[in-house]
Amino acid sequence: MTKLLFVVGSLHKNGFNHQLADEGKTKLAAEADAFLKFVEA
Repeated sequence: MTKLLFVVGSLHKNGFNHQLADEGKTKLAAEADAFLKFVEA
């Protein structure tokens, strides 16, 4: 589970660092947030 969290965190950070289109950023952030909520639940 920790490994998955690391991968999602890396994707989240890289997505913003590489200046993706706003739609891409929003989708990535939403997926990461949903995953984190699932893990924390």
